[in-house]
Amino acid sequence: MRRLLACLCLIVAIFLGSAEFAESADFDKGLKAARAGDYKTALRELKPLADQGHSIAQGLLGDMYYSGYGVAQNYTTAMMWYLRSATQGNPIAQYSVGMMYDSGKGVAENDKEAVKWFLKAGEQGDTEAHHRLGTMYYHGRGVSENFHRAYMWWALAAAKGSKKSKHNLEILNERMARAQKEFAKEMTRECVRTNYKGC
Repeated sequence: MRRLLACLCLIVAIFLGSAEFAESADFDKGLKAARAGDYKTALRELKPLADQGHSIAQGLLGDMYYSGYGVAQNYTTAMMWYLRSATQGNPIAQYSVGMMYDSGKGVAENDKEAVKWFLKAGEQGDTEAHHRLGTMYYHGRGVSENFHRAYMWWALAAAKGSKKSKHNLEILNERMARAQKEFAKEMTRECVRTNYKGC
């Protein structure tokens, strides 16, 4: 009996391992196909994985539907895939959901929802989300206008190489008094210290 149980455990372990390997191989094949512009193969490989909840495959399908790569362009379907991936914590998909709300593509334009999703991505260190948050705070879109927070988010993005944020910081520096800039710099240091949580 013990030998039969051990044999069954071995068979299950082999099956689970090979299923995981097959999923990984299918994802790799789909990703390589997408990068090579073979969107028909990418769709064939990624769609089953996305249907099973693979968050990166879902995000890639969102990109394909957003841009019309290998499928008819459809912002609503792109948003569906982005949202599925974003709710699993994928920061790139969270940023994409924010952009969809920001632009009103696939959903009604909603600045508050855009900020909510940019914050989720920003808390995971997404540079583009940091830039967009700076822009939202600078213009008071979805949040109250706040130059300190705009400065903070742009400073975070600029520190990671965002040229747009660096340029915006230069403009904002001219509009802020020295004490305001010092306060914003302290906010930035605190945000980094907390690893972007609660900024």
